[in-house]
Amino acid sequence: MQPKRAQTGALAWYSLGWQWFMVNPVTWVLLIAVYFLFLLLFQLTPVIGPLVGAVLLPGLTAGLLIAAKKSSQGITISIHDLFTALMKSENRFGLLHLGMISLAVALLSGFAIYSIGGDSLMSVLSQSNPADLSEDSMELIQAQMPTLMLIMLSMSAITAMLFMYAIPLVTFEGVPAFTAVKASIWTSIINMLPLTLFGLLYMIFAMLASLPLMLGFLVLIPVTICAWYASYVDIFGHKTDSEITTIV
Repeated sequence: MQPKRAQTGALAWYSLGWQWFMVNPVTWVLLIAVYFLFLLLFQLTPVIGPLVGAVLLPGLTAGLLIAAKKSSQGITISIHDLFTALMKSENRFGLLHLGMISLAVALLSGFAIYSIGGDSLMSVLSQSNPADLSEDSMELIQAQMPTLMLIMLSMSAITAMLFMYAIPLVTFEGVPAFTAVKASIWTSIINMLPLTLFGLLYMIFAMLASLPLMLGFLVLIPVTICAWYASYVDIFGHKTDSEITTIV
């Protein structure tokens, strides 16, 4: 479970992600559609839905990583893979534990945004027609929006560091949740440059994917999941049928 510096980098991970996606492209698109359907159902369920969804999210995401591992080995995937991690008793507790940690982080993030005036900003945006905003309201938005955006970006980066490798470590190695989170943070720090490039490339790909009515995300997301698994294999040194090699 010892992390190391990545031997390749973001371009190699995305290249492998594309190759592994193409092993089962149609099933991958269906898998992602079902994944987001479940997330939508959780969000539409009043009060308890978002809470349950937050706790189950790492487990469902782990199912996508299991599918990525199978694709890397040339094995056919299925919709059932989405639920495999949560159905395994040896994984279930650790993934639910990660879900509770994720929920706590989300609540803390919401509190941070609320505490600097996010509540008043949201009140202005929700109660006013944008064309009829007063000068005072516009000044409030201009004053608070940059700070809110900075906090949201910072929280997103911290969340990524906490869980990017915690989920695969719990799923594939059975590492306890808190230990996996600490390992994920350290791994993210020592691989800051390739992971930053990974995120920047995703932003570029996301802009392209959004052009045809957002349908490109049905391809981009599974490719990114497979690339994420490729980065895990690269950094933690696990063997797959497709070796991680430098792609020029």
